[in-house]
Amino acid sequence: MKVNSWRDDSFMDRLHYFLKEKGDLDCQEMIPVKKNVFKVYAESQWWIVKCYHSHAIKIWSLFLQIEDQKNFVSFVPFPNGERWIKDSLGQYWCLSPFIEGRKLNYTYHEDRLAAINLLQDFHDTAKGLPIKQTKTKPFLQKSTERYRRFLRTKDIFTQHQATLFYQNIVKQTRDILERMEKLKWRKIEEKANRKRFIIHGDNAGHNFIRNQDGIYLFDFDLIQYAPYEYEWIQLAQRFLFEGLDQFEDLFQYPVFQSFKGQSYFYYGTIFPSDLFREWLHFLRKNPSQAQVSSYLQKFQQQWHQRQKFFELATKYGKINHYSIKERNQDMKKQVEHLTQWLQNQVKEAGVNGLLVGISGGIDSAVVAHLIKRAFPDDSLGVIMPCKSHSDDQKAAEKVVESSGIKSMTIDLTETHEVLFSTVQSQLNEANEWNEAQDRLADANLRARLRMSTLYTLATNYGYLVTGTDNAAEWYTGYFTKFGDGGVDLVPLLHFTKGEVRELAKELGVPDEIIHKAPSAGLWEGQTDENEMGTTYAKIDQYIQGEPVPEQDRNTIENMHKRTAHKRELPKSPPKF
Repeated sequence: MKVNSWRDDSFMDRLHYFLKEKGDLDCQEMIPVKKNVFKVYAESQWWIVKCYHSHAIKIWSLFLQIEDQKNFVSFVPFPNGERWIKDSLGQYWCLSPFIEGRKLNYTYHEDRLAAINLLQDFHDTAKGLPIKQTKTKPFLQKSTERYRRFLRTKDIFTQHQATLFYQNIVKQTRDILERMEKLKWRKIEEKANRKRFIIHGDNAGHNFIRNQDGIYLFDFDLIQYAPYEYEWIQLAQRFLFEGLDQFEDLFQYPVFQSFKGQSYFYYGTIFPSDLFREWLHFLRKNPSQAQVSSYLQKFQQQWHQRQKFFELATKYGKINHYSIKERNQDMKKQVEHLTQWLQNQVKEAGVNGLLVGISGGIDSAVVAHLIKRAFPDDSLGVIMPCKSHSDDQKAAEKVVESSGIKSMTIDLTETHEVLFSTVQSQLNEANEWNEAQDRLADANLRARLRMSTLYTLATNYGYLVTGTDNAAEWYTGYFTKFGDGGVDLVPLLHFTKGEVRELAKELGVPDEIIHKAPSAGLWEGQTDENEMGTTYAKIDQYIQGEPVPEQDRNTIENMHKRTAHKRELPKSPPKF
């Protein structure tokens, strides 16, 4: 049977004749559902007739082994006993009962629970069964390909003045993808193949039907041997896309609790393949410019909602499942990767090199060593005392010595005093000086003066300003907006404090710097951990998905919420 237009009368007539001749199915009524799917009335009941290229054999091979599962809507033979009927194009046509009811809606808790229970039932029933497996693409390859298809839509964002939005998506997704590439996806896929773990593969709400008799699962086109994680990753994305407001809400369901802290689940879920899928599906409909503009507004809302999922779930490049030897080998690779990345950033920006402000702490020490490696002759370490303790300057000088970086010292103490006292005097004259904020305003001004100094030097040398914030500081917002947070590059953003220490050891940072109590040097005796009310170790554990005491968790989460504005681009109103 030749397929021209699957909706026109001539095609419907041919299909009627084909089903009667090849399958002895005499249809009294035929309704197109979607391309190559038809609802037909024959033999005193409604059926679904669907056309396949090759999946039919695979699906039949499964259902011949689980015939007694009434909640799984399987194929049935045609009236003449044929399991499928083949047309002149080599396509397979299959028959299954039509189930009346409503599709599951993931905005409802009971429907989310129903989908989980039925999928678990399917996994248990199908596990270990041999199926006529067709070759499927690895998860990482599919994710990468979907991302590349999204990249090809850049012009649409540009046409609708959404270039910054597009760039934000690309940066975030590329970062996640780079971390995903570190995981051993092939290993868990090989295990699933070996143990014959079978997943459904398409758990959209419309593939479940609820009626007075129960809940039914159908459309088994994408069954495959694959890790169960892949099923739950897809379902988690649908829950977040359609119903849940918080990533943590997933863990009210036991099936997701079992994956808490598991890298494959976290990375797979936060990778925005579902948003890309919906966007690309929308574009295939050839929408008007007005429709695209409207969808982009919706897309931005969804992306903004997704940011908190990214920030909470991202494990910031944690190195998993490694022995000490493997960890050390990986740290060498991490250093090589960061060095290459820094070189690429300078090349793409068309500048000469990099500079960093050296405080005497471990983070700036690591960055100083990295940029010296990346640009031996075009890197600069800048020491900027500003009402600083002499020990900090001595530590900074040790970093310069250990890294071999060219350095410069610019004392900002007097500049700070003049500017701060000028502002303070003006506010005092107006009787508006807020004395309670005196210490914080003083400290933040120092950070912003350092930023201004670095950018002045960067302009002079044609360098990029390299930041020193790590994952723990970024997540909790423990940095000054437009101070130490005002930089061009942030190479340590995906490394926990513990991982920064491992990098420091690999790079040859002096031990006294590595073991020095973290401090921003804001005032006498100040330490980061005392000011935050928790420890870097606890923050590292939290962002890696590990349990922490309730008090620490509350402190970390409150800091994260309170500082959300620091991690966002400046807000602008929607275009009028």
